[in-house]
Amino acid sequence: MKKVTNKVKAALYGAITSMMIPVYAYANSNSSSIPDTDPNDLGGKIISTINLFLLPIGAGLIFISVAIIAVKLIMQHSKVQERAETLAGLGWLAAGALLLGGASLVAGLYYHLASNFK
Repeated sequence: MKKVTNKVKAALYGAITSMMIPVYAYANSNSSSIPDTDPNDLGGKIISTINLFLLPIGAGLIFISVAIIAVKLIMQHSKVQERAETLAGLGWLAAGALLLGGASLVAGLYYHLASNFK
């Protein structure tokens, strides 16, 4: 029984070792179906996609958040403590919107500066 176990172990170790030996892949650039692209083109596509889809979605979410806070303020017109907590939420919303807008602005500036200094 021990001989069989040792033979199985040796076979498994040999198989695992042979799989871990590096195998070279020789790629032929003439037969490649993937087109060559410029990294600047890819960056431009990413920026345009963000501007086209994500910025309006973010603006819509900020508008909905402000509307929810406004409704909460209207509903809590006589409760001073709860109004103060709601107004604190408006400050956090403004800080988050400024942070995301500033990050978008800085990323856009860096992208346009890099594309102008080719």
